[in-house]
Amino acid sequence: MESKYSGKCKVCGSTWNVGEQMFYQKDPKVMCNKRDCFESQGGKIYEKSFGGNSFVKKSSRLEISKINLPNMDKIQTNMTKIADEETIQFFFFKKRVMDHGGSEIEAGMLWKTACDRTR
Repeated sequence: MESKYSGKCKVCGSTWNVGEQMFYQKDPKVMCNKRDCFESQGGKIYEKSFGGNSFVKKSSRLEISKINLPNMDKIQTNMTKIADEETIQFFFFKKRVMDHGGSEIEAGMLWKTACDRTR
């Protein structure tokens, strides 16, 4: 974000002036103009989502090989089932939107909005 005030990080001592880019989080209060310092203090990076004005948490990538869960096969099977069900639901949703004069893109945007609100 663009800083409204000059400031100094309490942890690393880095300074910033009005109008310079910096990271800020209200609760818990964390401020720094260095991303790594901000995140090391527990700050979460939020990025603007595509096609809207809302901000979403930036998800970090995990390597599947590093995840050690006892029932991984069962979890993968369940997630595949859920993904298949969501695909079928979207197909029928998209068909109804298009039957009422909407486009595929509009159907996709409506579906994403609905999913974001329920998750």
